[in-house]
Amino acid sequence: MTERAGEEHGLSQSQIDLRDKAQEEATGGNGPRASRFLTGENDPRRAKEREEKERRERTMRLAAQLASAEQIAACLDRLDHLQTRLDDAFAELEEWRADLEDRTVRLKDGTAIYRTENGRFAAADGAIIPADQLPGDIPADAATLAERQRFLERTKQLSGIQDGIDTDRETLNSGKATEADIERIEADMEKAEAVIAEEESVALTTENTLSADRTALSFEQFNPAP
Repeated sequence: MTERAGEEHGLSQSQIDLRDKAQEEATGGNGPRASRFLTGENDPRRAKEREEKERRERTMRLAAQLASAEQIAACLDRLDHLQTRLDDAFAELEEWRADLEDRTVRLKDGTAIYRTENGRFAAADGAIIPADQLPGDIPADAATLAERQRFLERTKQLSGIQDGIDTDRETLNSGKATEADIERIEADMEKAEAVIAEEESVALTTENTLSADRTALSFEQFNPAP
């Protein structure tokens, strides 16, 4: 029987393991069990090799997923076309803003007021303006509250598309764009194109409606019912 075996006589294996573990922790890993951790999966050298292998595999996966130069160029080209359409939409939006501004009625203190669905006038927050406070020169085609709300919604939509284009362009020019990025950006562009097309349709419908409303109001103004 060895000296160590003699010392451990009368101790269970679990007691021996607990004692050895406590000694290793107290001595920084230099206890009786240290040699067991220098082989197999617990060998620090093998752990380092595993980390290096995992790093190489991550790099290979990333390289495999990076978008090709052709994919990036095609996506940038489509993004340029989208930007052109968006610029046109912003130009139309500016025309709408100027028209809305020209037709906006204002009180003596400069407060902008808008015609409501029931023919009354309200401030931008919806507060109804008493009839005795209204100016006497209200045009027949005065801007409506619904027009203003639609204008604000359109501005928000188009601004959101511009933010998306700017972010996507940065991604494509980063040198780190992946195929997943290309797929996401293309999906975003499809949605943006649909929104711009919808807005163009709404703008045309709005203009036609306004023209009809102006005609009707002018007719009623100069041809009052008997």
